Amino acid sequence: MDQNQHKAKSLVISCIDYRFIRPTVNMMGDTKFDYTTVAGSSLGLNSNELWRKTFTDQIDLAIKLHNIEEIVIVDHIDCGMYKKIYGDEYSGNKRYQLHHYNISWAIKNLSRRYPLLKIKGYLLEMNGKSLAVDIMGGL
Repeated sequence: MDQNQHKAKSLVISCIDYRFIRPTVNMMGDTKFDYTTVAGSSLGLNSNELWRKTFTDQIDLAIKLHNIEEIVIVDHIDCGMYKKIYGDEYSGNKRYQLHHYNISWAIKNLSRRYPLLKIKGYLLEMNGKSLAVDIMGGL
């Protein structure tokens, strides 16, 4: 079987929350992509060494098997993992700042490890609207 038949453009990592699976898939449109989840998405990557290792193993495999070009990190508002870690601090506009910080940190660290891949981050609102995270600015 031709290896090019199994090419995916992206590897998407999102939170395990069932409410955001369909909005994440819809956000990706017609793009062929591999999909994986970890609780808290960027927060899980940043705060749990075992989850980070598991995810980087998956990136390595996606590069090898599907020749991915990019990693897409998708967080969502009203995240239980963020609430667990940040408690009362995860409220109001502070939520956006916490997501921006964690997505940006994940992008910067993954960019060091995978300099040839494009790495993007998004924050999904409860209505499914996605906000791109600009690591040089804000949401």
